[in-house]
Amino acid sequence: MHLPTRNLFHLLVALTSVPVMSNTIPLKTIVSSASKGAAGSSFTVFVHGLDSSSKTWESTMEKLNSPSLAVDQRGSGYSPLGNPEDFSQNALIEDLHQTILSNTESKKVVLVGHSLGGRIVLGYAAKHPDQIAALIIEDMDIAERSPDAHGAVQLKQYAGEFDRERDSKEQLVQALIDAGYPQSYVEKGLATGRIEPNVANPSGQNTWWSHINPDFRKLCYRHVLSTPQGRRDCQRIASLLNDKSFDFPVHVLVAGEDGTVCIEESIQEMKQILGDHLTIHRYPNAGHSIHSTEPDNFLETMESIIKSVF
Repeated sequence: MHLPTRNLFHLLVALTSVPVMSNTIPLKTIVSSASKGAAGSSFTVFVHGLDSSSKTWESTMEKLNSPSLAVDQRGSGYSPLGNPEDFSQNALIEDLHQTILSNTESKKVVLVGHSLGGRIVLGYAAKHPDQIAALIIEDMDIAERSPDAHGAVQLKQYAGEFDRERDSKEQLVQALIDAGYPQSYVEKGLATGRIEPNVANPSGQNTWWSHINPDFRKLCYRHVLSTPQGRRDCQRIASLLNDKSFDFPVHVLVAGEDGTVCIEESIQEMKQILGDHLTIHRYPNAGHSIHSTEPDNFLETMESIIKSVF
């Protein structure tokens, strides 16, 4: 599979396969070749949320003043799902770990996760704290969530695994609607490039591909979002930081009242657990995707955090 190079100022698009260990999945990535600016020793890794992919980070990576990488988590973007029975939070973490090791020469990274990705990077920092220079969680808390908590998408029962490749745009749109996605949600996916001509089709046939995968959504709710693991990971990180085994800042970025998925009580619980190790940033006018709805403010926060740790 190969993605075409996009016309971005300093963005080099690549699909990176990493050595497979155990049941890890070789993740597809977008790698920035940024070299300008003073933060030459820094490296940032971006992790997307539900119904998304590395594409969501392209604009941020283009403007960021230092090298970065964004992943397609297993079952999202152009990364394969693998065996659904192998799916777990730990599997997602180890996929990410192998990708980081293969791309950063084992240096510490600024790790950024949006929404569901925030829970994955929290778990990653709890398990691999030696890899973390700074942890940034964008609009996510540690509360347990059921699929019913996200009213916009109520997945329906369908047979087998969802096929993200279809012969036409119309077939793919209808398949997503049949799986439970509202038409307006699917139309937004088209507008943002999450439903697109399949650039990775080796046969060259004109098929369509969905970066949105209801299987990924379903499995993430089952194995990540509906569990108490977020709280445990937060407590583990607090323990590591409090006994000075490791030293890195944690930042939580909270969108505006009309856009955030964060539960305020859970944000305050994170503050109680992490204390002075946690800084909360608020963006009153931002939607859930702060990096998309307030890109300049998001980038300013990113550059400030990177500068503070490198």
